[in-house]
Amino acid sequence: MEASKFTVSENDIVTEVVKGETYLRFPLVKDEQIFGFGLNFKTVHQRGKIFQLHVDHYGGTDNGCAHAPVPFYVSDRGYGVFINSSRYLTVYAGSAVRKESPEAPEVRGSKTSEEWLRRMQTVIFSPMAMINVWSSGTKP
Repeated sequence: MEASKFTVSENDIVTEVVKGETYLRFPLVKDEQIFGFGLNFKTVHQRGKIFQLHVDHYGGTDNGCAHAPVPFYVSDRGYGVFINSSRYLTVYAGSAVRKESPEAPEVRGSKTSEEWLRRMQTVIFSPMAMINVWSSGTKP
């Protein structure tokens, strides 16, 4: 089997130690899926989840407490990450988007209260919204 290229740029991987805790950050693309972290009975897709990986009884939720937690995940982009640690780990598996990320959502603000009110009226009192209200028998 041929060796494949790691699909994440090493320059984009961030490691830092803060107050004795080590943080690793791997960038994810918008639709990237994450699988792994050991024995999970209810979920396969792990993106957006927060885990406390340690050995414990299965309490009915896939939160990292299991008979076989594993600090390893694979991505649908063709790479896997193993964290060689026997300590308890907290894993944030794509549960947030950093504001400096190229995949960050667009944030729109209203500079004035009048602009905010106009935007809300556009959404709430749009013709389709009014038709839905009138068709339900509710008077505006």
